[in-house]
Amino acid sequence: MQNFKALKTRTWFAISLILSFAMVTFGCDASKLVLSKNDVSVVMTAENVPEGIRLSFNNIPPNTARMFINVQNNKDDYAGDHDTLISFCDLRDSSLEKVKQSKTVIVPIINAGKDNWIFISFADDQNYSITEPIDIIHAAGNDGIILSFGELTLNDDKSAVSLSKEPVFSSEVIFDPQKKYSFNAIVMRDNRKASFSIGEHHYPAGLSSDGLSWTFEPYWVNELIKLKEDGDCGLETGTYPAFCRAYCNIFYNNIRWSVQIAKSPEYKYSL
Repeated sequence: MQNFKALKTRTWFAISLILSFAMVTFGCDASKLVLSKNDVSVVMTAENVPEGIRLSFNNIPPNTARMFINVQNNKDDYAGDHDTLISFCDLRDSSLEKVKQSKTVIVPIINAGKDNWIFISFADDQNYSITEPIDIIHAAGNDGIILSFGELTLNDDKSAVSLSKEPVFSSEVIFDPQKKYSFNAIVMRDNRKASFSIGEHHYPAGLSSDGLSWTFEPYWVNELIKLKEDGDCGLETGTYPAFCRAYCNIFYNNIRWSVQIAKSPEYKYSL
């Protein structure tokens, strides 16, 4: 679980690991989930298609103002944040309206041929949860959108990262013309069961002109010191495992996704 600096406001997409109202069925080709809460019912089916995983909904609550979809490797199959492989989208406004009308989302697969954990939450215009989040594991097909991953390099003093190798995608992927790459820096705690993270949108001044590098220090350490001084976040003086991620921002089936393309080696972070 990550604590993001940007989420000091109400956090509506906190991950729920147990769904009291959910019924999940598993299969190689299709998975089905039924949710019911507050008189709101959502039925979702996940099935493999050549271009990824198609999510089909019988209903998206009409008062949904934000729909967050996170897809990553099986949540039971990693030892901490460094092992995750993530793609996500944050549907709002016109993109959300299109999904409400079509009731389908095509998820681009970066973790091909393996189990994928799909987490979806629905919130109203006040960022309050409307119904239980969708929490399902689905076995993806063998076709993914990434033909080769990128490489992310830390500089010697571990204050910046650079994409030393860019990824190669399948031809149907369209890159975001406004921002092709995004980055974040992560410090893990509680035996890797929780973490703190910032992204380049918190510190855009650190981005290089070509968008391939991001300098996050001393901004990041100053933010962590503030959190530690607050005294309610579990940070203490000491050494923590840390690493950085790089994402590529793409449009896939008319939906903007951020897909993980690289991660740095893990290193020790001292406070």
